[in-house]
Amino acid sequence: MAEKRKDNQGRNFKTGEYYDSKNKRYMFRKMIDGERITITAPDLVELRKQENDLLCRIDRGNKLNTRNARMTLNAYFDFWMETFAKSGRKATTCTNYKSYYNTYIKNTIGKKQFVYALCKE
Repeated sequence: MAEKRKDNQGRNFKTGEYYDSKNKRYMFRKMIDGERITITAPDLVELRKQENDLLCRIDRGNKLNTRNARMTLNAYFDFWMETFAKSGRKATTCTNYKSYYNTYIKNTIGKKQFVYALCKE
């Protein structure tokens, strides 16, 4: 099993998080539609707050204007799988997600409009 990456205080990094020892700052990087998004912060707690805010904005469609904030559940599921689910998950987990979604949700409530409003503005 691969060893988890940790900072100098022993805290585990999530996918996309790094420590820049030269500048003594924490960094988060993510590719969204071919564009690299980078966030920096002096400590890991602040970085994770900024990371969560960015991911919420992207999820709602406010970042990069690539997605509408209102879309069908099927369209949102496809967007979510490509953007969030594939990073940090095994291929079998993603396959199971798709299988369950197609079996139970796609033809029932998947055609309804979905509004994502869990993140704060």
